[in-house]
Amino acid sequence: MEKSTDEKTTSIPGTELAFELGVPAELFLEGLKQRKESVLIGADPYSYLIFKLNLTKVEQGRLKMNSLLTVQLMVEGTLYSFKSNITNIVTFPIRLFFVEWPYTVQQKKLRKNERYSCAIPCAIYREPENKTGTIQNLARAGCHIDIPVRLTDSIRDVNIGEQFNITMQTEHGDITRQFLVRNKKDQNGILSLGGSFTEPIENIDYILNSSSFSG
Repeated sequence: MEKSTDEKTTSIPGTELAFELGVPAELFLEGLKQRKESVLIGADPYSYLIFKLNLTKVEQGRLKMNSLLTVQLMVEGTLYSFKSNITNIVTFPIRLFFVEWPYTVQQKKLRKNERYSCAIPCAIYREPENKTGTIQNLARAGCHIDIPVRLTDSIRDVNIGEQFNITMQTEHGDITRQFLVRNKKDQNGILSLGGSFTEPIENIDYILNSSSFSG
């Protein structure tokens, strides 16, 4: 079992930027002097990031005059911040903003709880079908779940901010919590969900005390 704890803000190379498609983002647009909420929907690593953002034609025109922006991304309890430039804007069929991959990123871990790597079986209760998965890391306030999926599985349509119950099947008995989805990644037949619990787990050390659940 491995655990990681909080860290102060550090500067890292852009090549070490962690990202997950579908995570919410906050963009401060210098040309508008405004903050806008967005979603990261695509990327070409080390080249550009793609954000979905609805702006008027007037606002888009202002950005062409000043394309500087500051991006904040929250990924697995870590806040990434960096300055960059908008390199392209696509308006059809949806408005997409292409942002240059940063050279330097500020990283700050915001977790208030220790996070443990593990492999705990779990059941996911979401209508219209229930699924099984594996909790890959666990904290008192949340966890990361890997769920094997097929193309037709409805859980692949899960939205950021959605809530449902999960049951951890531990050696010491089942533990059920309401799970709030914070981020998702669907790749190679595995749906990975990161999220928080509406009620923290107080006896996490007892749950993980058995080597059969330790990574």
